[in-house]
Amino acid sequence: KVAADFDIWPPNTEHLLHALEPYLIYHAGFKDVQRPRDNKYISLVGQGPGEGGDDKPHAFIINTAENNKTVWAAFRRGVAFLKEQPDGICYYITDERCAFPGPKRWGQVHKELKKFKELKGILIFLDRTRAIDWYALTALRFKLSNGDVTLMTSTEGQRTAGEGDLALYLNNGFGKNLLEKPTTGPSWDENSDSEDTSARERAVADPPPSPPPHDDLEKHICAILCDSPMHLMKVALLFGHLHSAKVSITYDRLLEFLRERNDVFALYLSGDSIVQLIR
Repeated sequence: KVAADFDIWPPNTEHLLHALEPYLIYHAGFKDVQRPRDNKYISLVGQGPGEGGDDKPHAFIINTAENNKTVWAAFRRGVAFLKEQPDGICYYITDERCAFPGPKRWGQVHKELKKFKELKGILIFLDRTRAIDWYALTALRFKLSNGDVTLMTSTEGQRTAGEGDLALYLNNGFGKNLLEKPTTGPSWDENSDSEDTSARERAVADPPPSPPPHDDLEKHICAILCDSPMHLMKVALLFGHLHSAKVSITYDRLLEFLRERNDVFALYLSGDSIVQLIR
């Protein structure tokens, strides 16, 4: 379904993080996986296997921002981590649709990127095929959270799947390597202006799907929030509910709509974005 409706899965840091976190814990054998509270640029840290098989400190920077100061600061934090942890491993992960301009326009970013790569930092730009794997895992987590996945067992009969079933699936049946090192990646011509643009500027994209009329969308969201405790819900989870209900809207447009209807919804954007029905 993600492959068929890829356009309604725009680059989204939280969605990529939603896929990576359980993958590290249940599939890749990582320990002590945490979201650092004191670092806005490092998304996850943990202890996991390195090339020799021994556990090494890891840091994962997931960034879909297309702002040069943010990208520069993310690489700078990755460089600092690798200097603090000489045997550590650091990944910078983004959606290929967020590939940034070349050194003629983003010179400071590329200087920091060079330092990051010299310290053996790993750069992953997810192309469409790989991004689908990540967003599909996120979509599965949404469905599990919604109680939309049922299993038939010999002992319990039909039951709703939960987090434990996700753990079993990732441990035994998930055949994708989300952290596979790319054989190719973005390249920037040091001297040519032709490639000195961002992925968004180069792309010729189809127009995004038209969302339903405002009144219908508001009714959908109100119905979902009314069933949630205290009428509160993470926006990412709300997006998953809407997607399951085949409501065509992008994540960014959903945020925009919630902001527009501030007489109906309260939007809290610190940390995990949360929305509350207030009317």
